[in-house]
Amino acid sequence: MENKTKILIILDGSEENERSIEFVLKSNFFKFDEFSLFFILHPVNPVNQIREKQLLYHDFVHDHGRKLANMYVEKIQSLILSKKPEIRISHSIVNSKTNILERISMQDISFSLISGSKQNKLNYLLLSKNFNYFLKNIRPLVFIPKNFIFDDRLNNNLVSKYSKKLFNSEMINFLINDKNNALNFNKLTFLFSKENEKIEIEKFIERLPNNKYEFQLIKSNEKITEFLSKLNNNENLIFNYAPKIKSYFWNNLSKNSNFSLINSKFPIIFNNY
Repeated sequence: MENKTKILIILDGSEENERSIEFVLKSNFFKFDEFSLFFILHPVNPVNQIREKQLLYHDFVHDHGRKLANMYVEKIQSLILSKKPEIRISHSIVNSKTNILERISMQDISFSLISGSKQNKLNYLLLSKNFNYFLKNIRPLVFIPKNFIFDDRLNNNLVSKYSKKLFNSEMINFLINDKNNALNFNKLTFLFSKENEKIEIEKFIERLPNNKYEFQLIKSNEKITEFLSKLNNNENLIFNYAPKIKSYFWNNLSKNSNFSLINSKFPIIFNNY
């Protein structure tokens, strides 16, 4: 592979977050050379060093937790290598989710993955602080539903709603560019609601220098969540979406909210246009 592709996996010791690793290993949506595992170990009783304004961790419980976290990550690494011995793995045990942003700022991570199970709205509102933080600050962020089933006998289909911003952004090149070497799919489906949108999509397809994909154009005026709920299972589907970060109410309670999307049955690529 010409370009080295790194995938960052967010872990917290739960089986839910481990689902991201299982998805990447079993599916062939992603081409990758290296895993970067990030385990978030929240400090228990941090002690402030006032002069330097830094946190110190003279805390037995926290130190013991770090030892357990190291054992856990080493176990995850062994599991990955047993299935993909050629993959390089790096890992970090950090005290805050903000440390992940420092790692991503190095600009060598292609995708960051996090997974979770379906939740009722009340639990999501109470526990969504970390997810919304990642969603706001990490793009592209791939969310994997815990119970998503990948079938390697089926083709991979990337579904994306038409947006003028999408076609004028770097994201569209990232999704379909051969040189990117990070995504692997057979088909690209565009959803549109107006005829002029269809024309723009067709013009875009015509301009592609190497049209190796099957393209599908579907007219739909439905909400994204409604459309996704009706899709059949004769393909491995992943949905590309650029969320509008608005108010807390909009992000979590509206019909096309983050809550509704992550409770769908398909993986979602959240990105910026």
